[in-house]
Amino acid sequence: MRSSKTGVASSGNYAYQDILAALRWVQRNIAAFGGDPENVTIMGQSGGAGAVMDLAAMDAAQGLFHRCVMQSGGGLGGITGEVGVTLAEAEAIGDEFFSYMGVSHVAEAREIPGQKMVEFYYDFCRQRPRKEGDSYSPFGMNLDGWLFSDSTVHRVKTGQYADADYLTGAMADEFRYVMPPRSIDLEAYCRDIRAKFGRYAEQYLRAAHADTREGAEATEQSSSSDMMWASAQAFAEKQAELGRKPAYMYYFSKPAPGEDHRGAFHSGEHAYVFQTLLRMDRPYDGRDFDLSNEICAYWTNFIKNGDPNGEGLVRWTPYTAASPLVKEFGGEGQMRSMPETEMSAFRRDYVLDRLEEDPDEG
Repeated sequence: MRSSKTGVASSGNYAYQDILAALRWVQRNIAAFGGDPENVTIMGQSGGAGAVMDLAAMDAAQGLFHRCVMQSGGGLGGITGEVGVTLAEAEAIGDEFFSYMGVSHVAEAREIPGQKMVEFYYDFCRQRPRKEGDSYSPFGMNLDGWLFSDSTVHRVKTGQYADADYLTGAMADEFRYVMPPRSIDLEAYCRDIRAKFGRYAEQYLRAAHADTREGAEATEQSSSSDMMWASAQAFAEKQAELGRKPAYMYYFSKPAPGEDHRGAFHSGEHAYVFQTLLRMDRPYDGRDFDLSNEICAYWTNFIKNGDPNGEGLVRWTPYTAASPLVKEFGGEGQMRSMPETEMSAFRRDYVLDRLEEDPDEG
């Protein structure tokens, strides 16, 4: 809905308004249910993790929560866009979507059945022209000057976000085996990367092994895990740089059982965190149930007191400059160094402004 029709100089961001309303309700009412309004955790995965990071950087949300869990999203870069979409840009995208659906007014759009709207959304996202590196979906938070006045990435980089307890991490494979392999037009790919990354483009292309089409395709096939890892690591290192409480980081490497061979895929941790393995159509065994008990215990401890550690659990140390280790769920199940690729290292250093120009790029 356009800002001219809302009564305030804002449009969109309705999901964030809903979340704020819920958090304010918790502050007013949770004590009546035996809860503690001074010990509130916000938790999200994928786009939800991005929303957690956005809320942490939102002035209106300060004081409404005390701990943050971000699974496969959030952090610096990745799902959390580096450049905020302006209100005018967001409204133009909305007009474009209305035109795609063949409607011209909100009232008409509200007559479209929900399932049909979802189909319109996915088809619109698929067919809308995108440059290399653009998000799949053009919809998200916008800089309305009311809830958001600056990009979340910029606010985090400049320390303008909640000094809370953080637990974050990602899956080993994310979308690697979920999305079909891409066929890349190497010339167009390089052109888009140069337009997006400017003076750092050649470093990106080297990290992507884009001297050949096969190299670029292989790199992009694992780009989701590179992106998620880089954003989580960049956030943890920014925490350390600012002298904040160090974040607890995890690496989920346990492949999901099943004939589809999806590895440790995006969202695959849900059944472990919420202990719903029995509801899933996968041949989980005793090792999976043990891992679920472990993960649930860590998460519960963190939500209760900001520290995931507890009796009978492997000691999970926070990520610091002196000890940049992450807790692995899968493999040996111990603390280990951060998994890194050339591309995840590039993305981390790019968003943290650590890259230096190549002499021949300046």
